[in-house]
Amino acid sequence: MWRKNPLAYGWLWLGWAGLLLGCGNVLGAVRSVQEAKATVEALVTEAPATLEAVATTVATAAAAPAVTPADEAPDVGDLALIDPLAADAVRAYRLRWQQVFVLEDTNETHELVTLEGAVNKGQNAQQFWMRDANKQEIEWIQIGNQFWVRVPGQGWSAMAADAVQEMTPVDPHDVWMPVVDVSGWEFVGDETVEGIRTQHYRASFPTALWESETGEFLAGWGMDADYTLRAAGPAQGDVWITPEQWVVKYDVLFPVIAVDNQGVEHPARLEWHYQVWDVNGDVQIQPPDEAATLAESPLPLPPKARFTAAQPNMGMWLYSVEGMSLAEVMDFYRQQAEAGALQLEGETGGMEMGFWQVTVILPDGARYQLMAAPQGNTVALTIQKR
Repeated sequence: MWRKNPLAYGWLWLGWAGLLLGCGNVLGAVRSVQEAKATVEALVTEAPATLEAVATTVATAAAAPAVTPADEAPDVGDLALIDPLAADAVRAYRLRWQQVFVLEDTNETHELVTLEGAVNKGQNAQQFWMRDANKQEIEWIQIGNQFWVRVPGQGWSAMAADAVQEMTPVDPHDVWMPVVDVSGWEFVGDETVEGIRTQHYRASFPTALWESETGEFLAGWGMDADYTLRAAGPAQGDVWITPEQWVVKYDVLFPVIAVDNQGVEHPARLEWHYQVWDVNGDVQIQPPDEAATLAESPLPLPPKARFTAAQPNMGMWLYSVEGMSLAEVMDFYRQQAEAGALQLEGETGGMEMGFWQVTVILPDGARYQLMAAPQGNTVALTIQKR
């Protein structure tokens, strides 16, 4: 029925970071042309593929516009909810989405995942952070054509947002679409939520609709090693929507029995919560403090080099050079060497091999591995600090 671990998509950013780190280790240790060529191919093919996979699994939730409720509640059974992100009337908002596991006999509450964010359509900007059960966080910011991501232990990375199709972090089905899988909604009444006039609906989620998936609810959060779950009756869902059926808030409660490693059974519940606020309020999104320096290359760049991605804390920068061949890129750096701006050492590959790798030594002694390879009509440049 529902996917349970949207943070797994967010942690794909760790795959990007790991790719940079892993390739970085290889870059400093290649012993043959074949190894170097394989490394180049990984950098110019796997990295974009990883970024694309991450970006296209991502989505945001959104807010509901402040509206006047209709005179009568619509006839419902199935609520035809519409993604509020598509509303032109919604220009800015904040949101929070959570999955929580509660042991009722001990009153222990475990936050499985929390997603908080903000969107400003006028800025063409969004900012989100997501925390898992182990308190690990990722954060991402997109403003116009620039994108930044922060992952645990690696600081901020940057990339050109137009290098991928989407700039959103979780599947919308995971965030607020559970309520559209349910029939039998009943009108509760008109209510105001965060200053927004809404209509409140309630439904019972039959046990058969979700009990087959109870074993997956804790998977991915590190708690499935401590408890196994079984359904303990129908779940209840409450949703607050505008008359146009934009979601402002929902709460879904799943009653379960949690069996611990000693075989003790605990009455428990799983909770899903979603809410938006500050709709069309003062929501300003700023780049990270490090943004000005993240994309700066430590080496001279050929004309028309375009920033692709950077992970400075890991000593890695990626650029795409337009309108130049591999031979011209090689000549550019050789001319830099002749002018005394840098030294080149240990060249590998060349035009006949379809790639070029060289160690670049700056006047201050800093050393970088430079790799270049044609990629369509451009040349992909990878710079890694040694």
